[in-house]
Amino acid sequence: MILEMLTNLAYAAKAGRYQSCIQKDNSISILHKDEWIKWDPVNDDGDSIRLANKCNLSISRRNGAVFVVGDDYFCCQENYCDDPDAALRTAIFRVAVDIGKNLK
Repeated sequence: MILEMLTNLAYAAKAGRYQSCIQKDNSISILHKDEWIKWDPVNDDGDSIRLANKCNLSISRRNGAVFVVGDDYFCCQENYCDDPDAALRTAIFRVAVDIGKNLK
């Protein structure tokens, strides 16, 4: 499970054109302004929104769900449930992972 999450984080970082590395504590860091910083777009709103911006994602909400669409028709729908912010972060992350997997 940890390896799968780290692999997906690496794909998302690739989609955002970030240089990334896995830390000893099983977290991921990205190189930002000549400094390695911890990066967690799944749980951090700021990291997630910056990732969406770097990937040029379109975001919309309707009927209790959030929709995230990227270039080449990568898309994700997440239902709000009790946490619309978590749904948005998850959708952004999933689309970024798909984009990263398809980059050469």
